[in-house]
Amino acid sequence: MKNRLLLVLFLMAFSCRAQESKITKVNIRYVDFEIETFYTIKCDDFETRFGKEMKHKTLYDSSLLVSLKYFLNKMKCDHKGYVPDVRAKLEVYYNNRKTRVLCVSELGVQLEGKSMLINKGFLDLIKSME
Repeated sequence: MKNRLLLVLFLMAFSCRAQESKITKVNIRYVDFEIETFYTIKCDDFETRFGKEMKHKTLYDSSLLVSLKYFLNKMKCDHKGYVPDVRAKLEVYYNNRKTRVLCVSELGVQLEGKSMLINKGFLDLIKSME
């Protein structure tokens, strides 16, 4: 019984430490969110489809990165499986060498390939990065 309790405490401490990871930078590739296409641009096709129109920035601003982390931690899964018509792709780098990829449209987000519910504050933050 003591061993199980110690294991649970250890796992809780480890998972808390994992959540304390800090975002160190964000690479963002984006196009105008108002661009219309005849078909949905999926995350994997974003760079190919928008090649010359795409803009790129690398962000290190700590207040922006803290805000991004806040929204990432609050994201909830979209069980309807919405596939965004991507207009921005973010690579989020953490101090523990982890990288996460987000694909964003006006109506939805994919985080690591999983559909997430979009938050207006999150979308406003992404657009402010442009």
